Amino acid sequence: MYLGTCPLGYKRENKKMVIDEATRDLVVRIFNMYLEGKSYQTIANILNTEKIPTLTNKQWKDATVSKIINNKIYVGDFEQYKNVQGKEPIVYMNVVEPIISRAMYEDVQSQKEKNQRAFCRDRVYIFMQKLLCPKCGKIMQCKGSGGQKKKYMYYPQIVKLI
Repeated sequence: MYLGTCPLGYKRENKKMVIDEATRDLVVRIFNMYLEGKSYQTIANILNTEKIPTLTNKQWKDATVSKIINNKIYVGDFEQYKNVQGKEPIVYMNVVEPIISRAMYEDVQSQKEKNQRAFCRDRVYIFMQKLLCPKCGKIMQCKGSGGQKKKYMYYPQIVKLI
């Protein structure tokens, strides 16, 4: 038995969670779009433009798509204590009928690593994390402008050093 609200793609029948044929294809489509390299936000935007309803009849958000992509229930497994601090998650295998294959789920998890941004700075900020805004006291952000040949770095206001 699965406690709580049934995730998208499933419904409750006689106290058991079974596949909802009406929304099953939508779950498979979300996984396929993610495998194509689309981001959570791009998928949410596509579903919103197509006016596909969510379980709560609100707008699709990147967090909603992320929950679907990261939920092991779609391969038939239930993960207990997933987000409970101090408790090790327990995975119960083959709790419900899967909507996607394990291979597809693993491919999506690999794709997640590829989709994550590799953030690196190509500019040097001399006073990074050192200047405070004189009005609000928050750390100032450096702005950059310029083209291929010259780059200009500046701070938008006069500030005081930390």
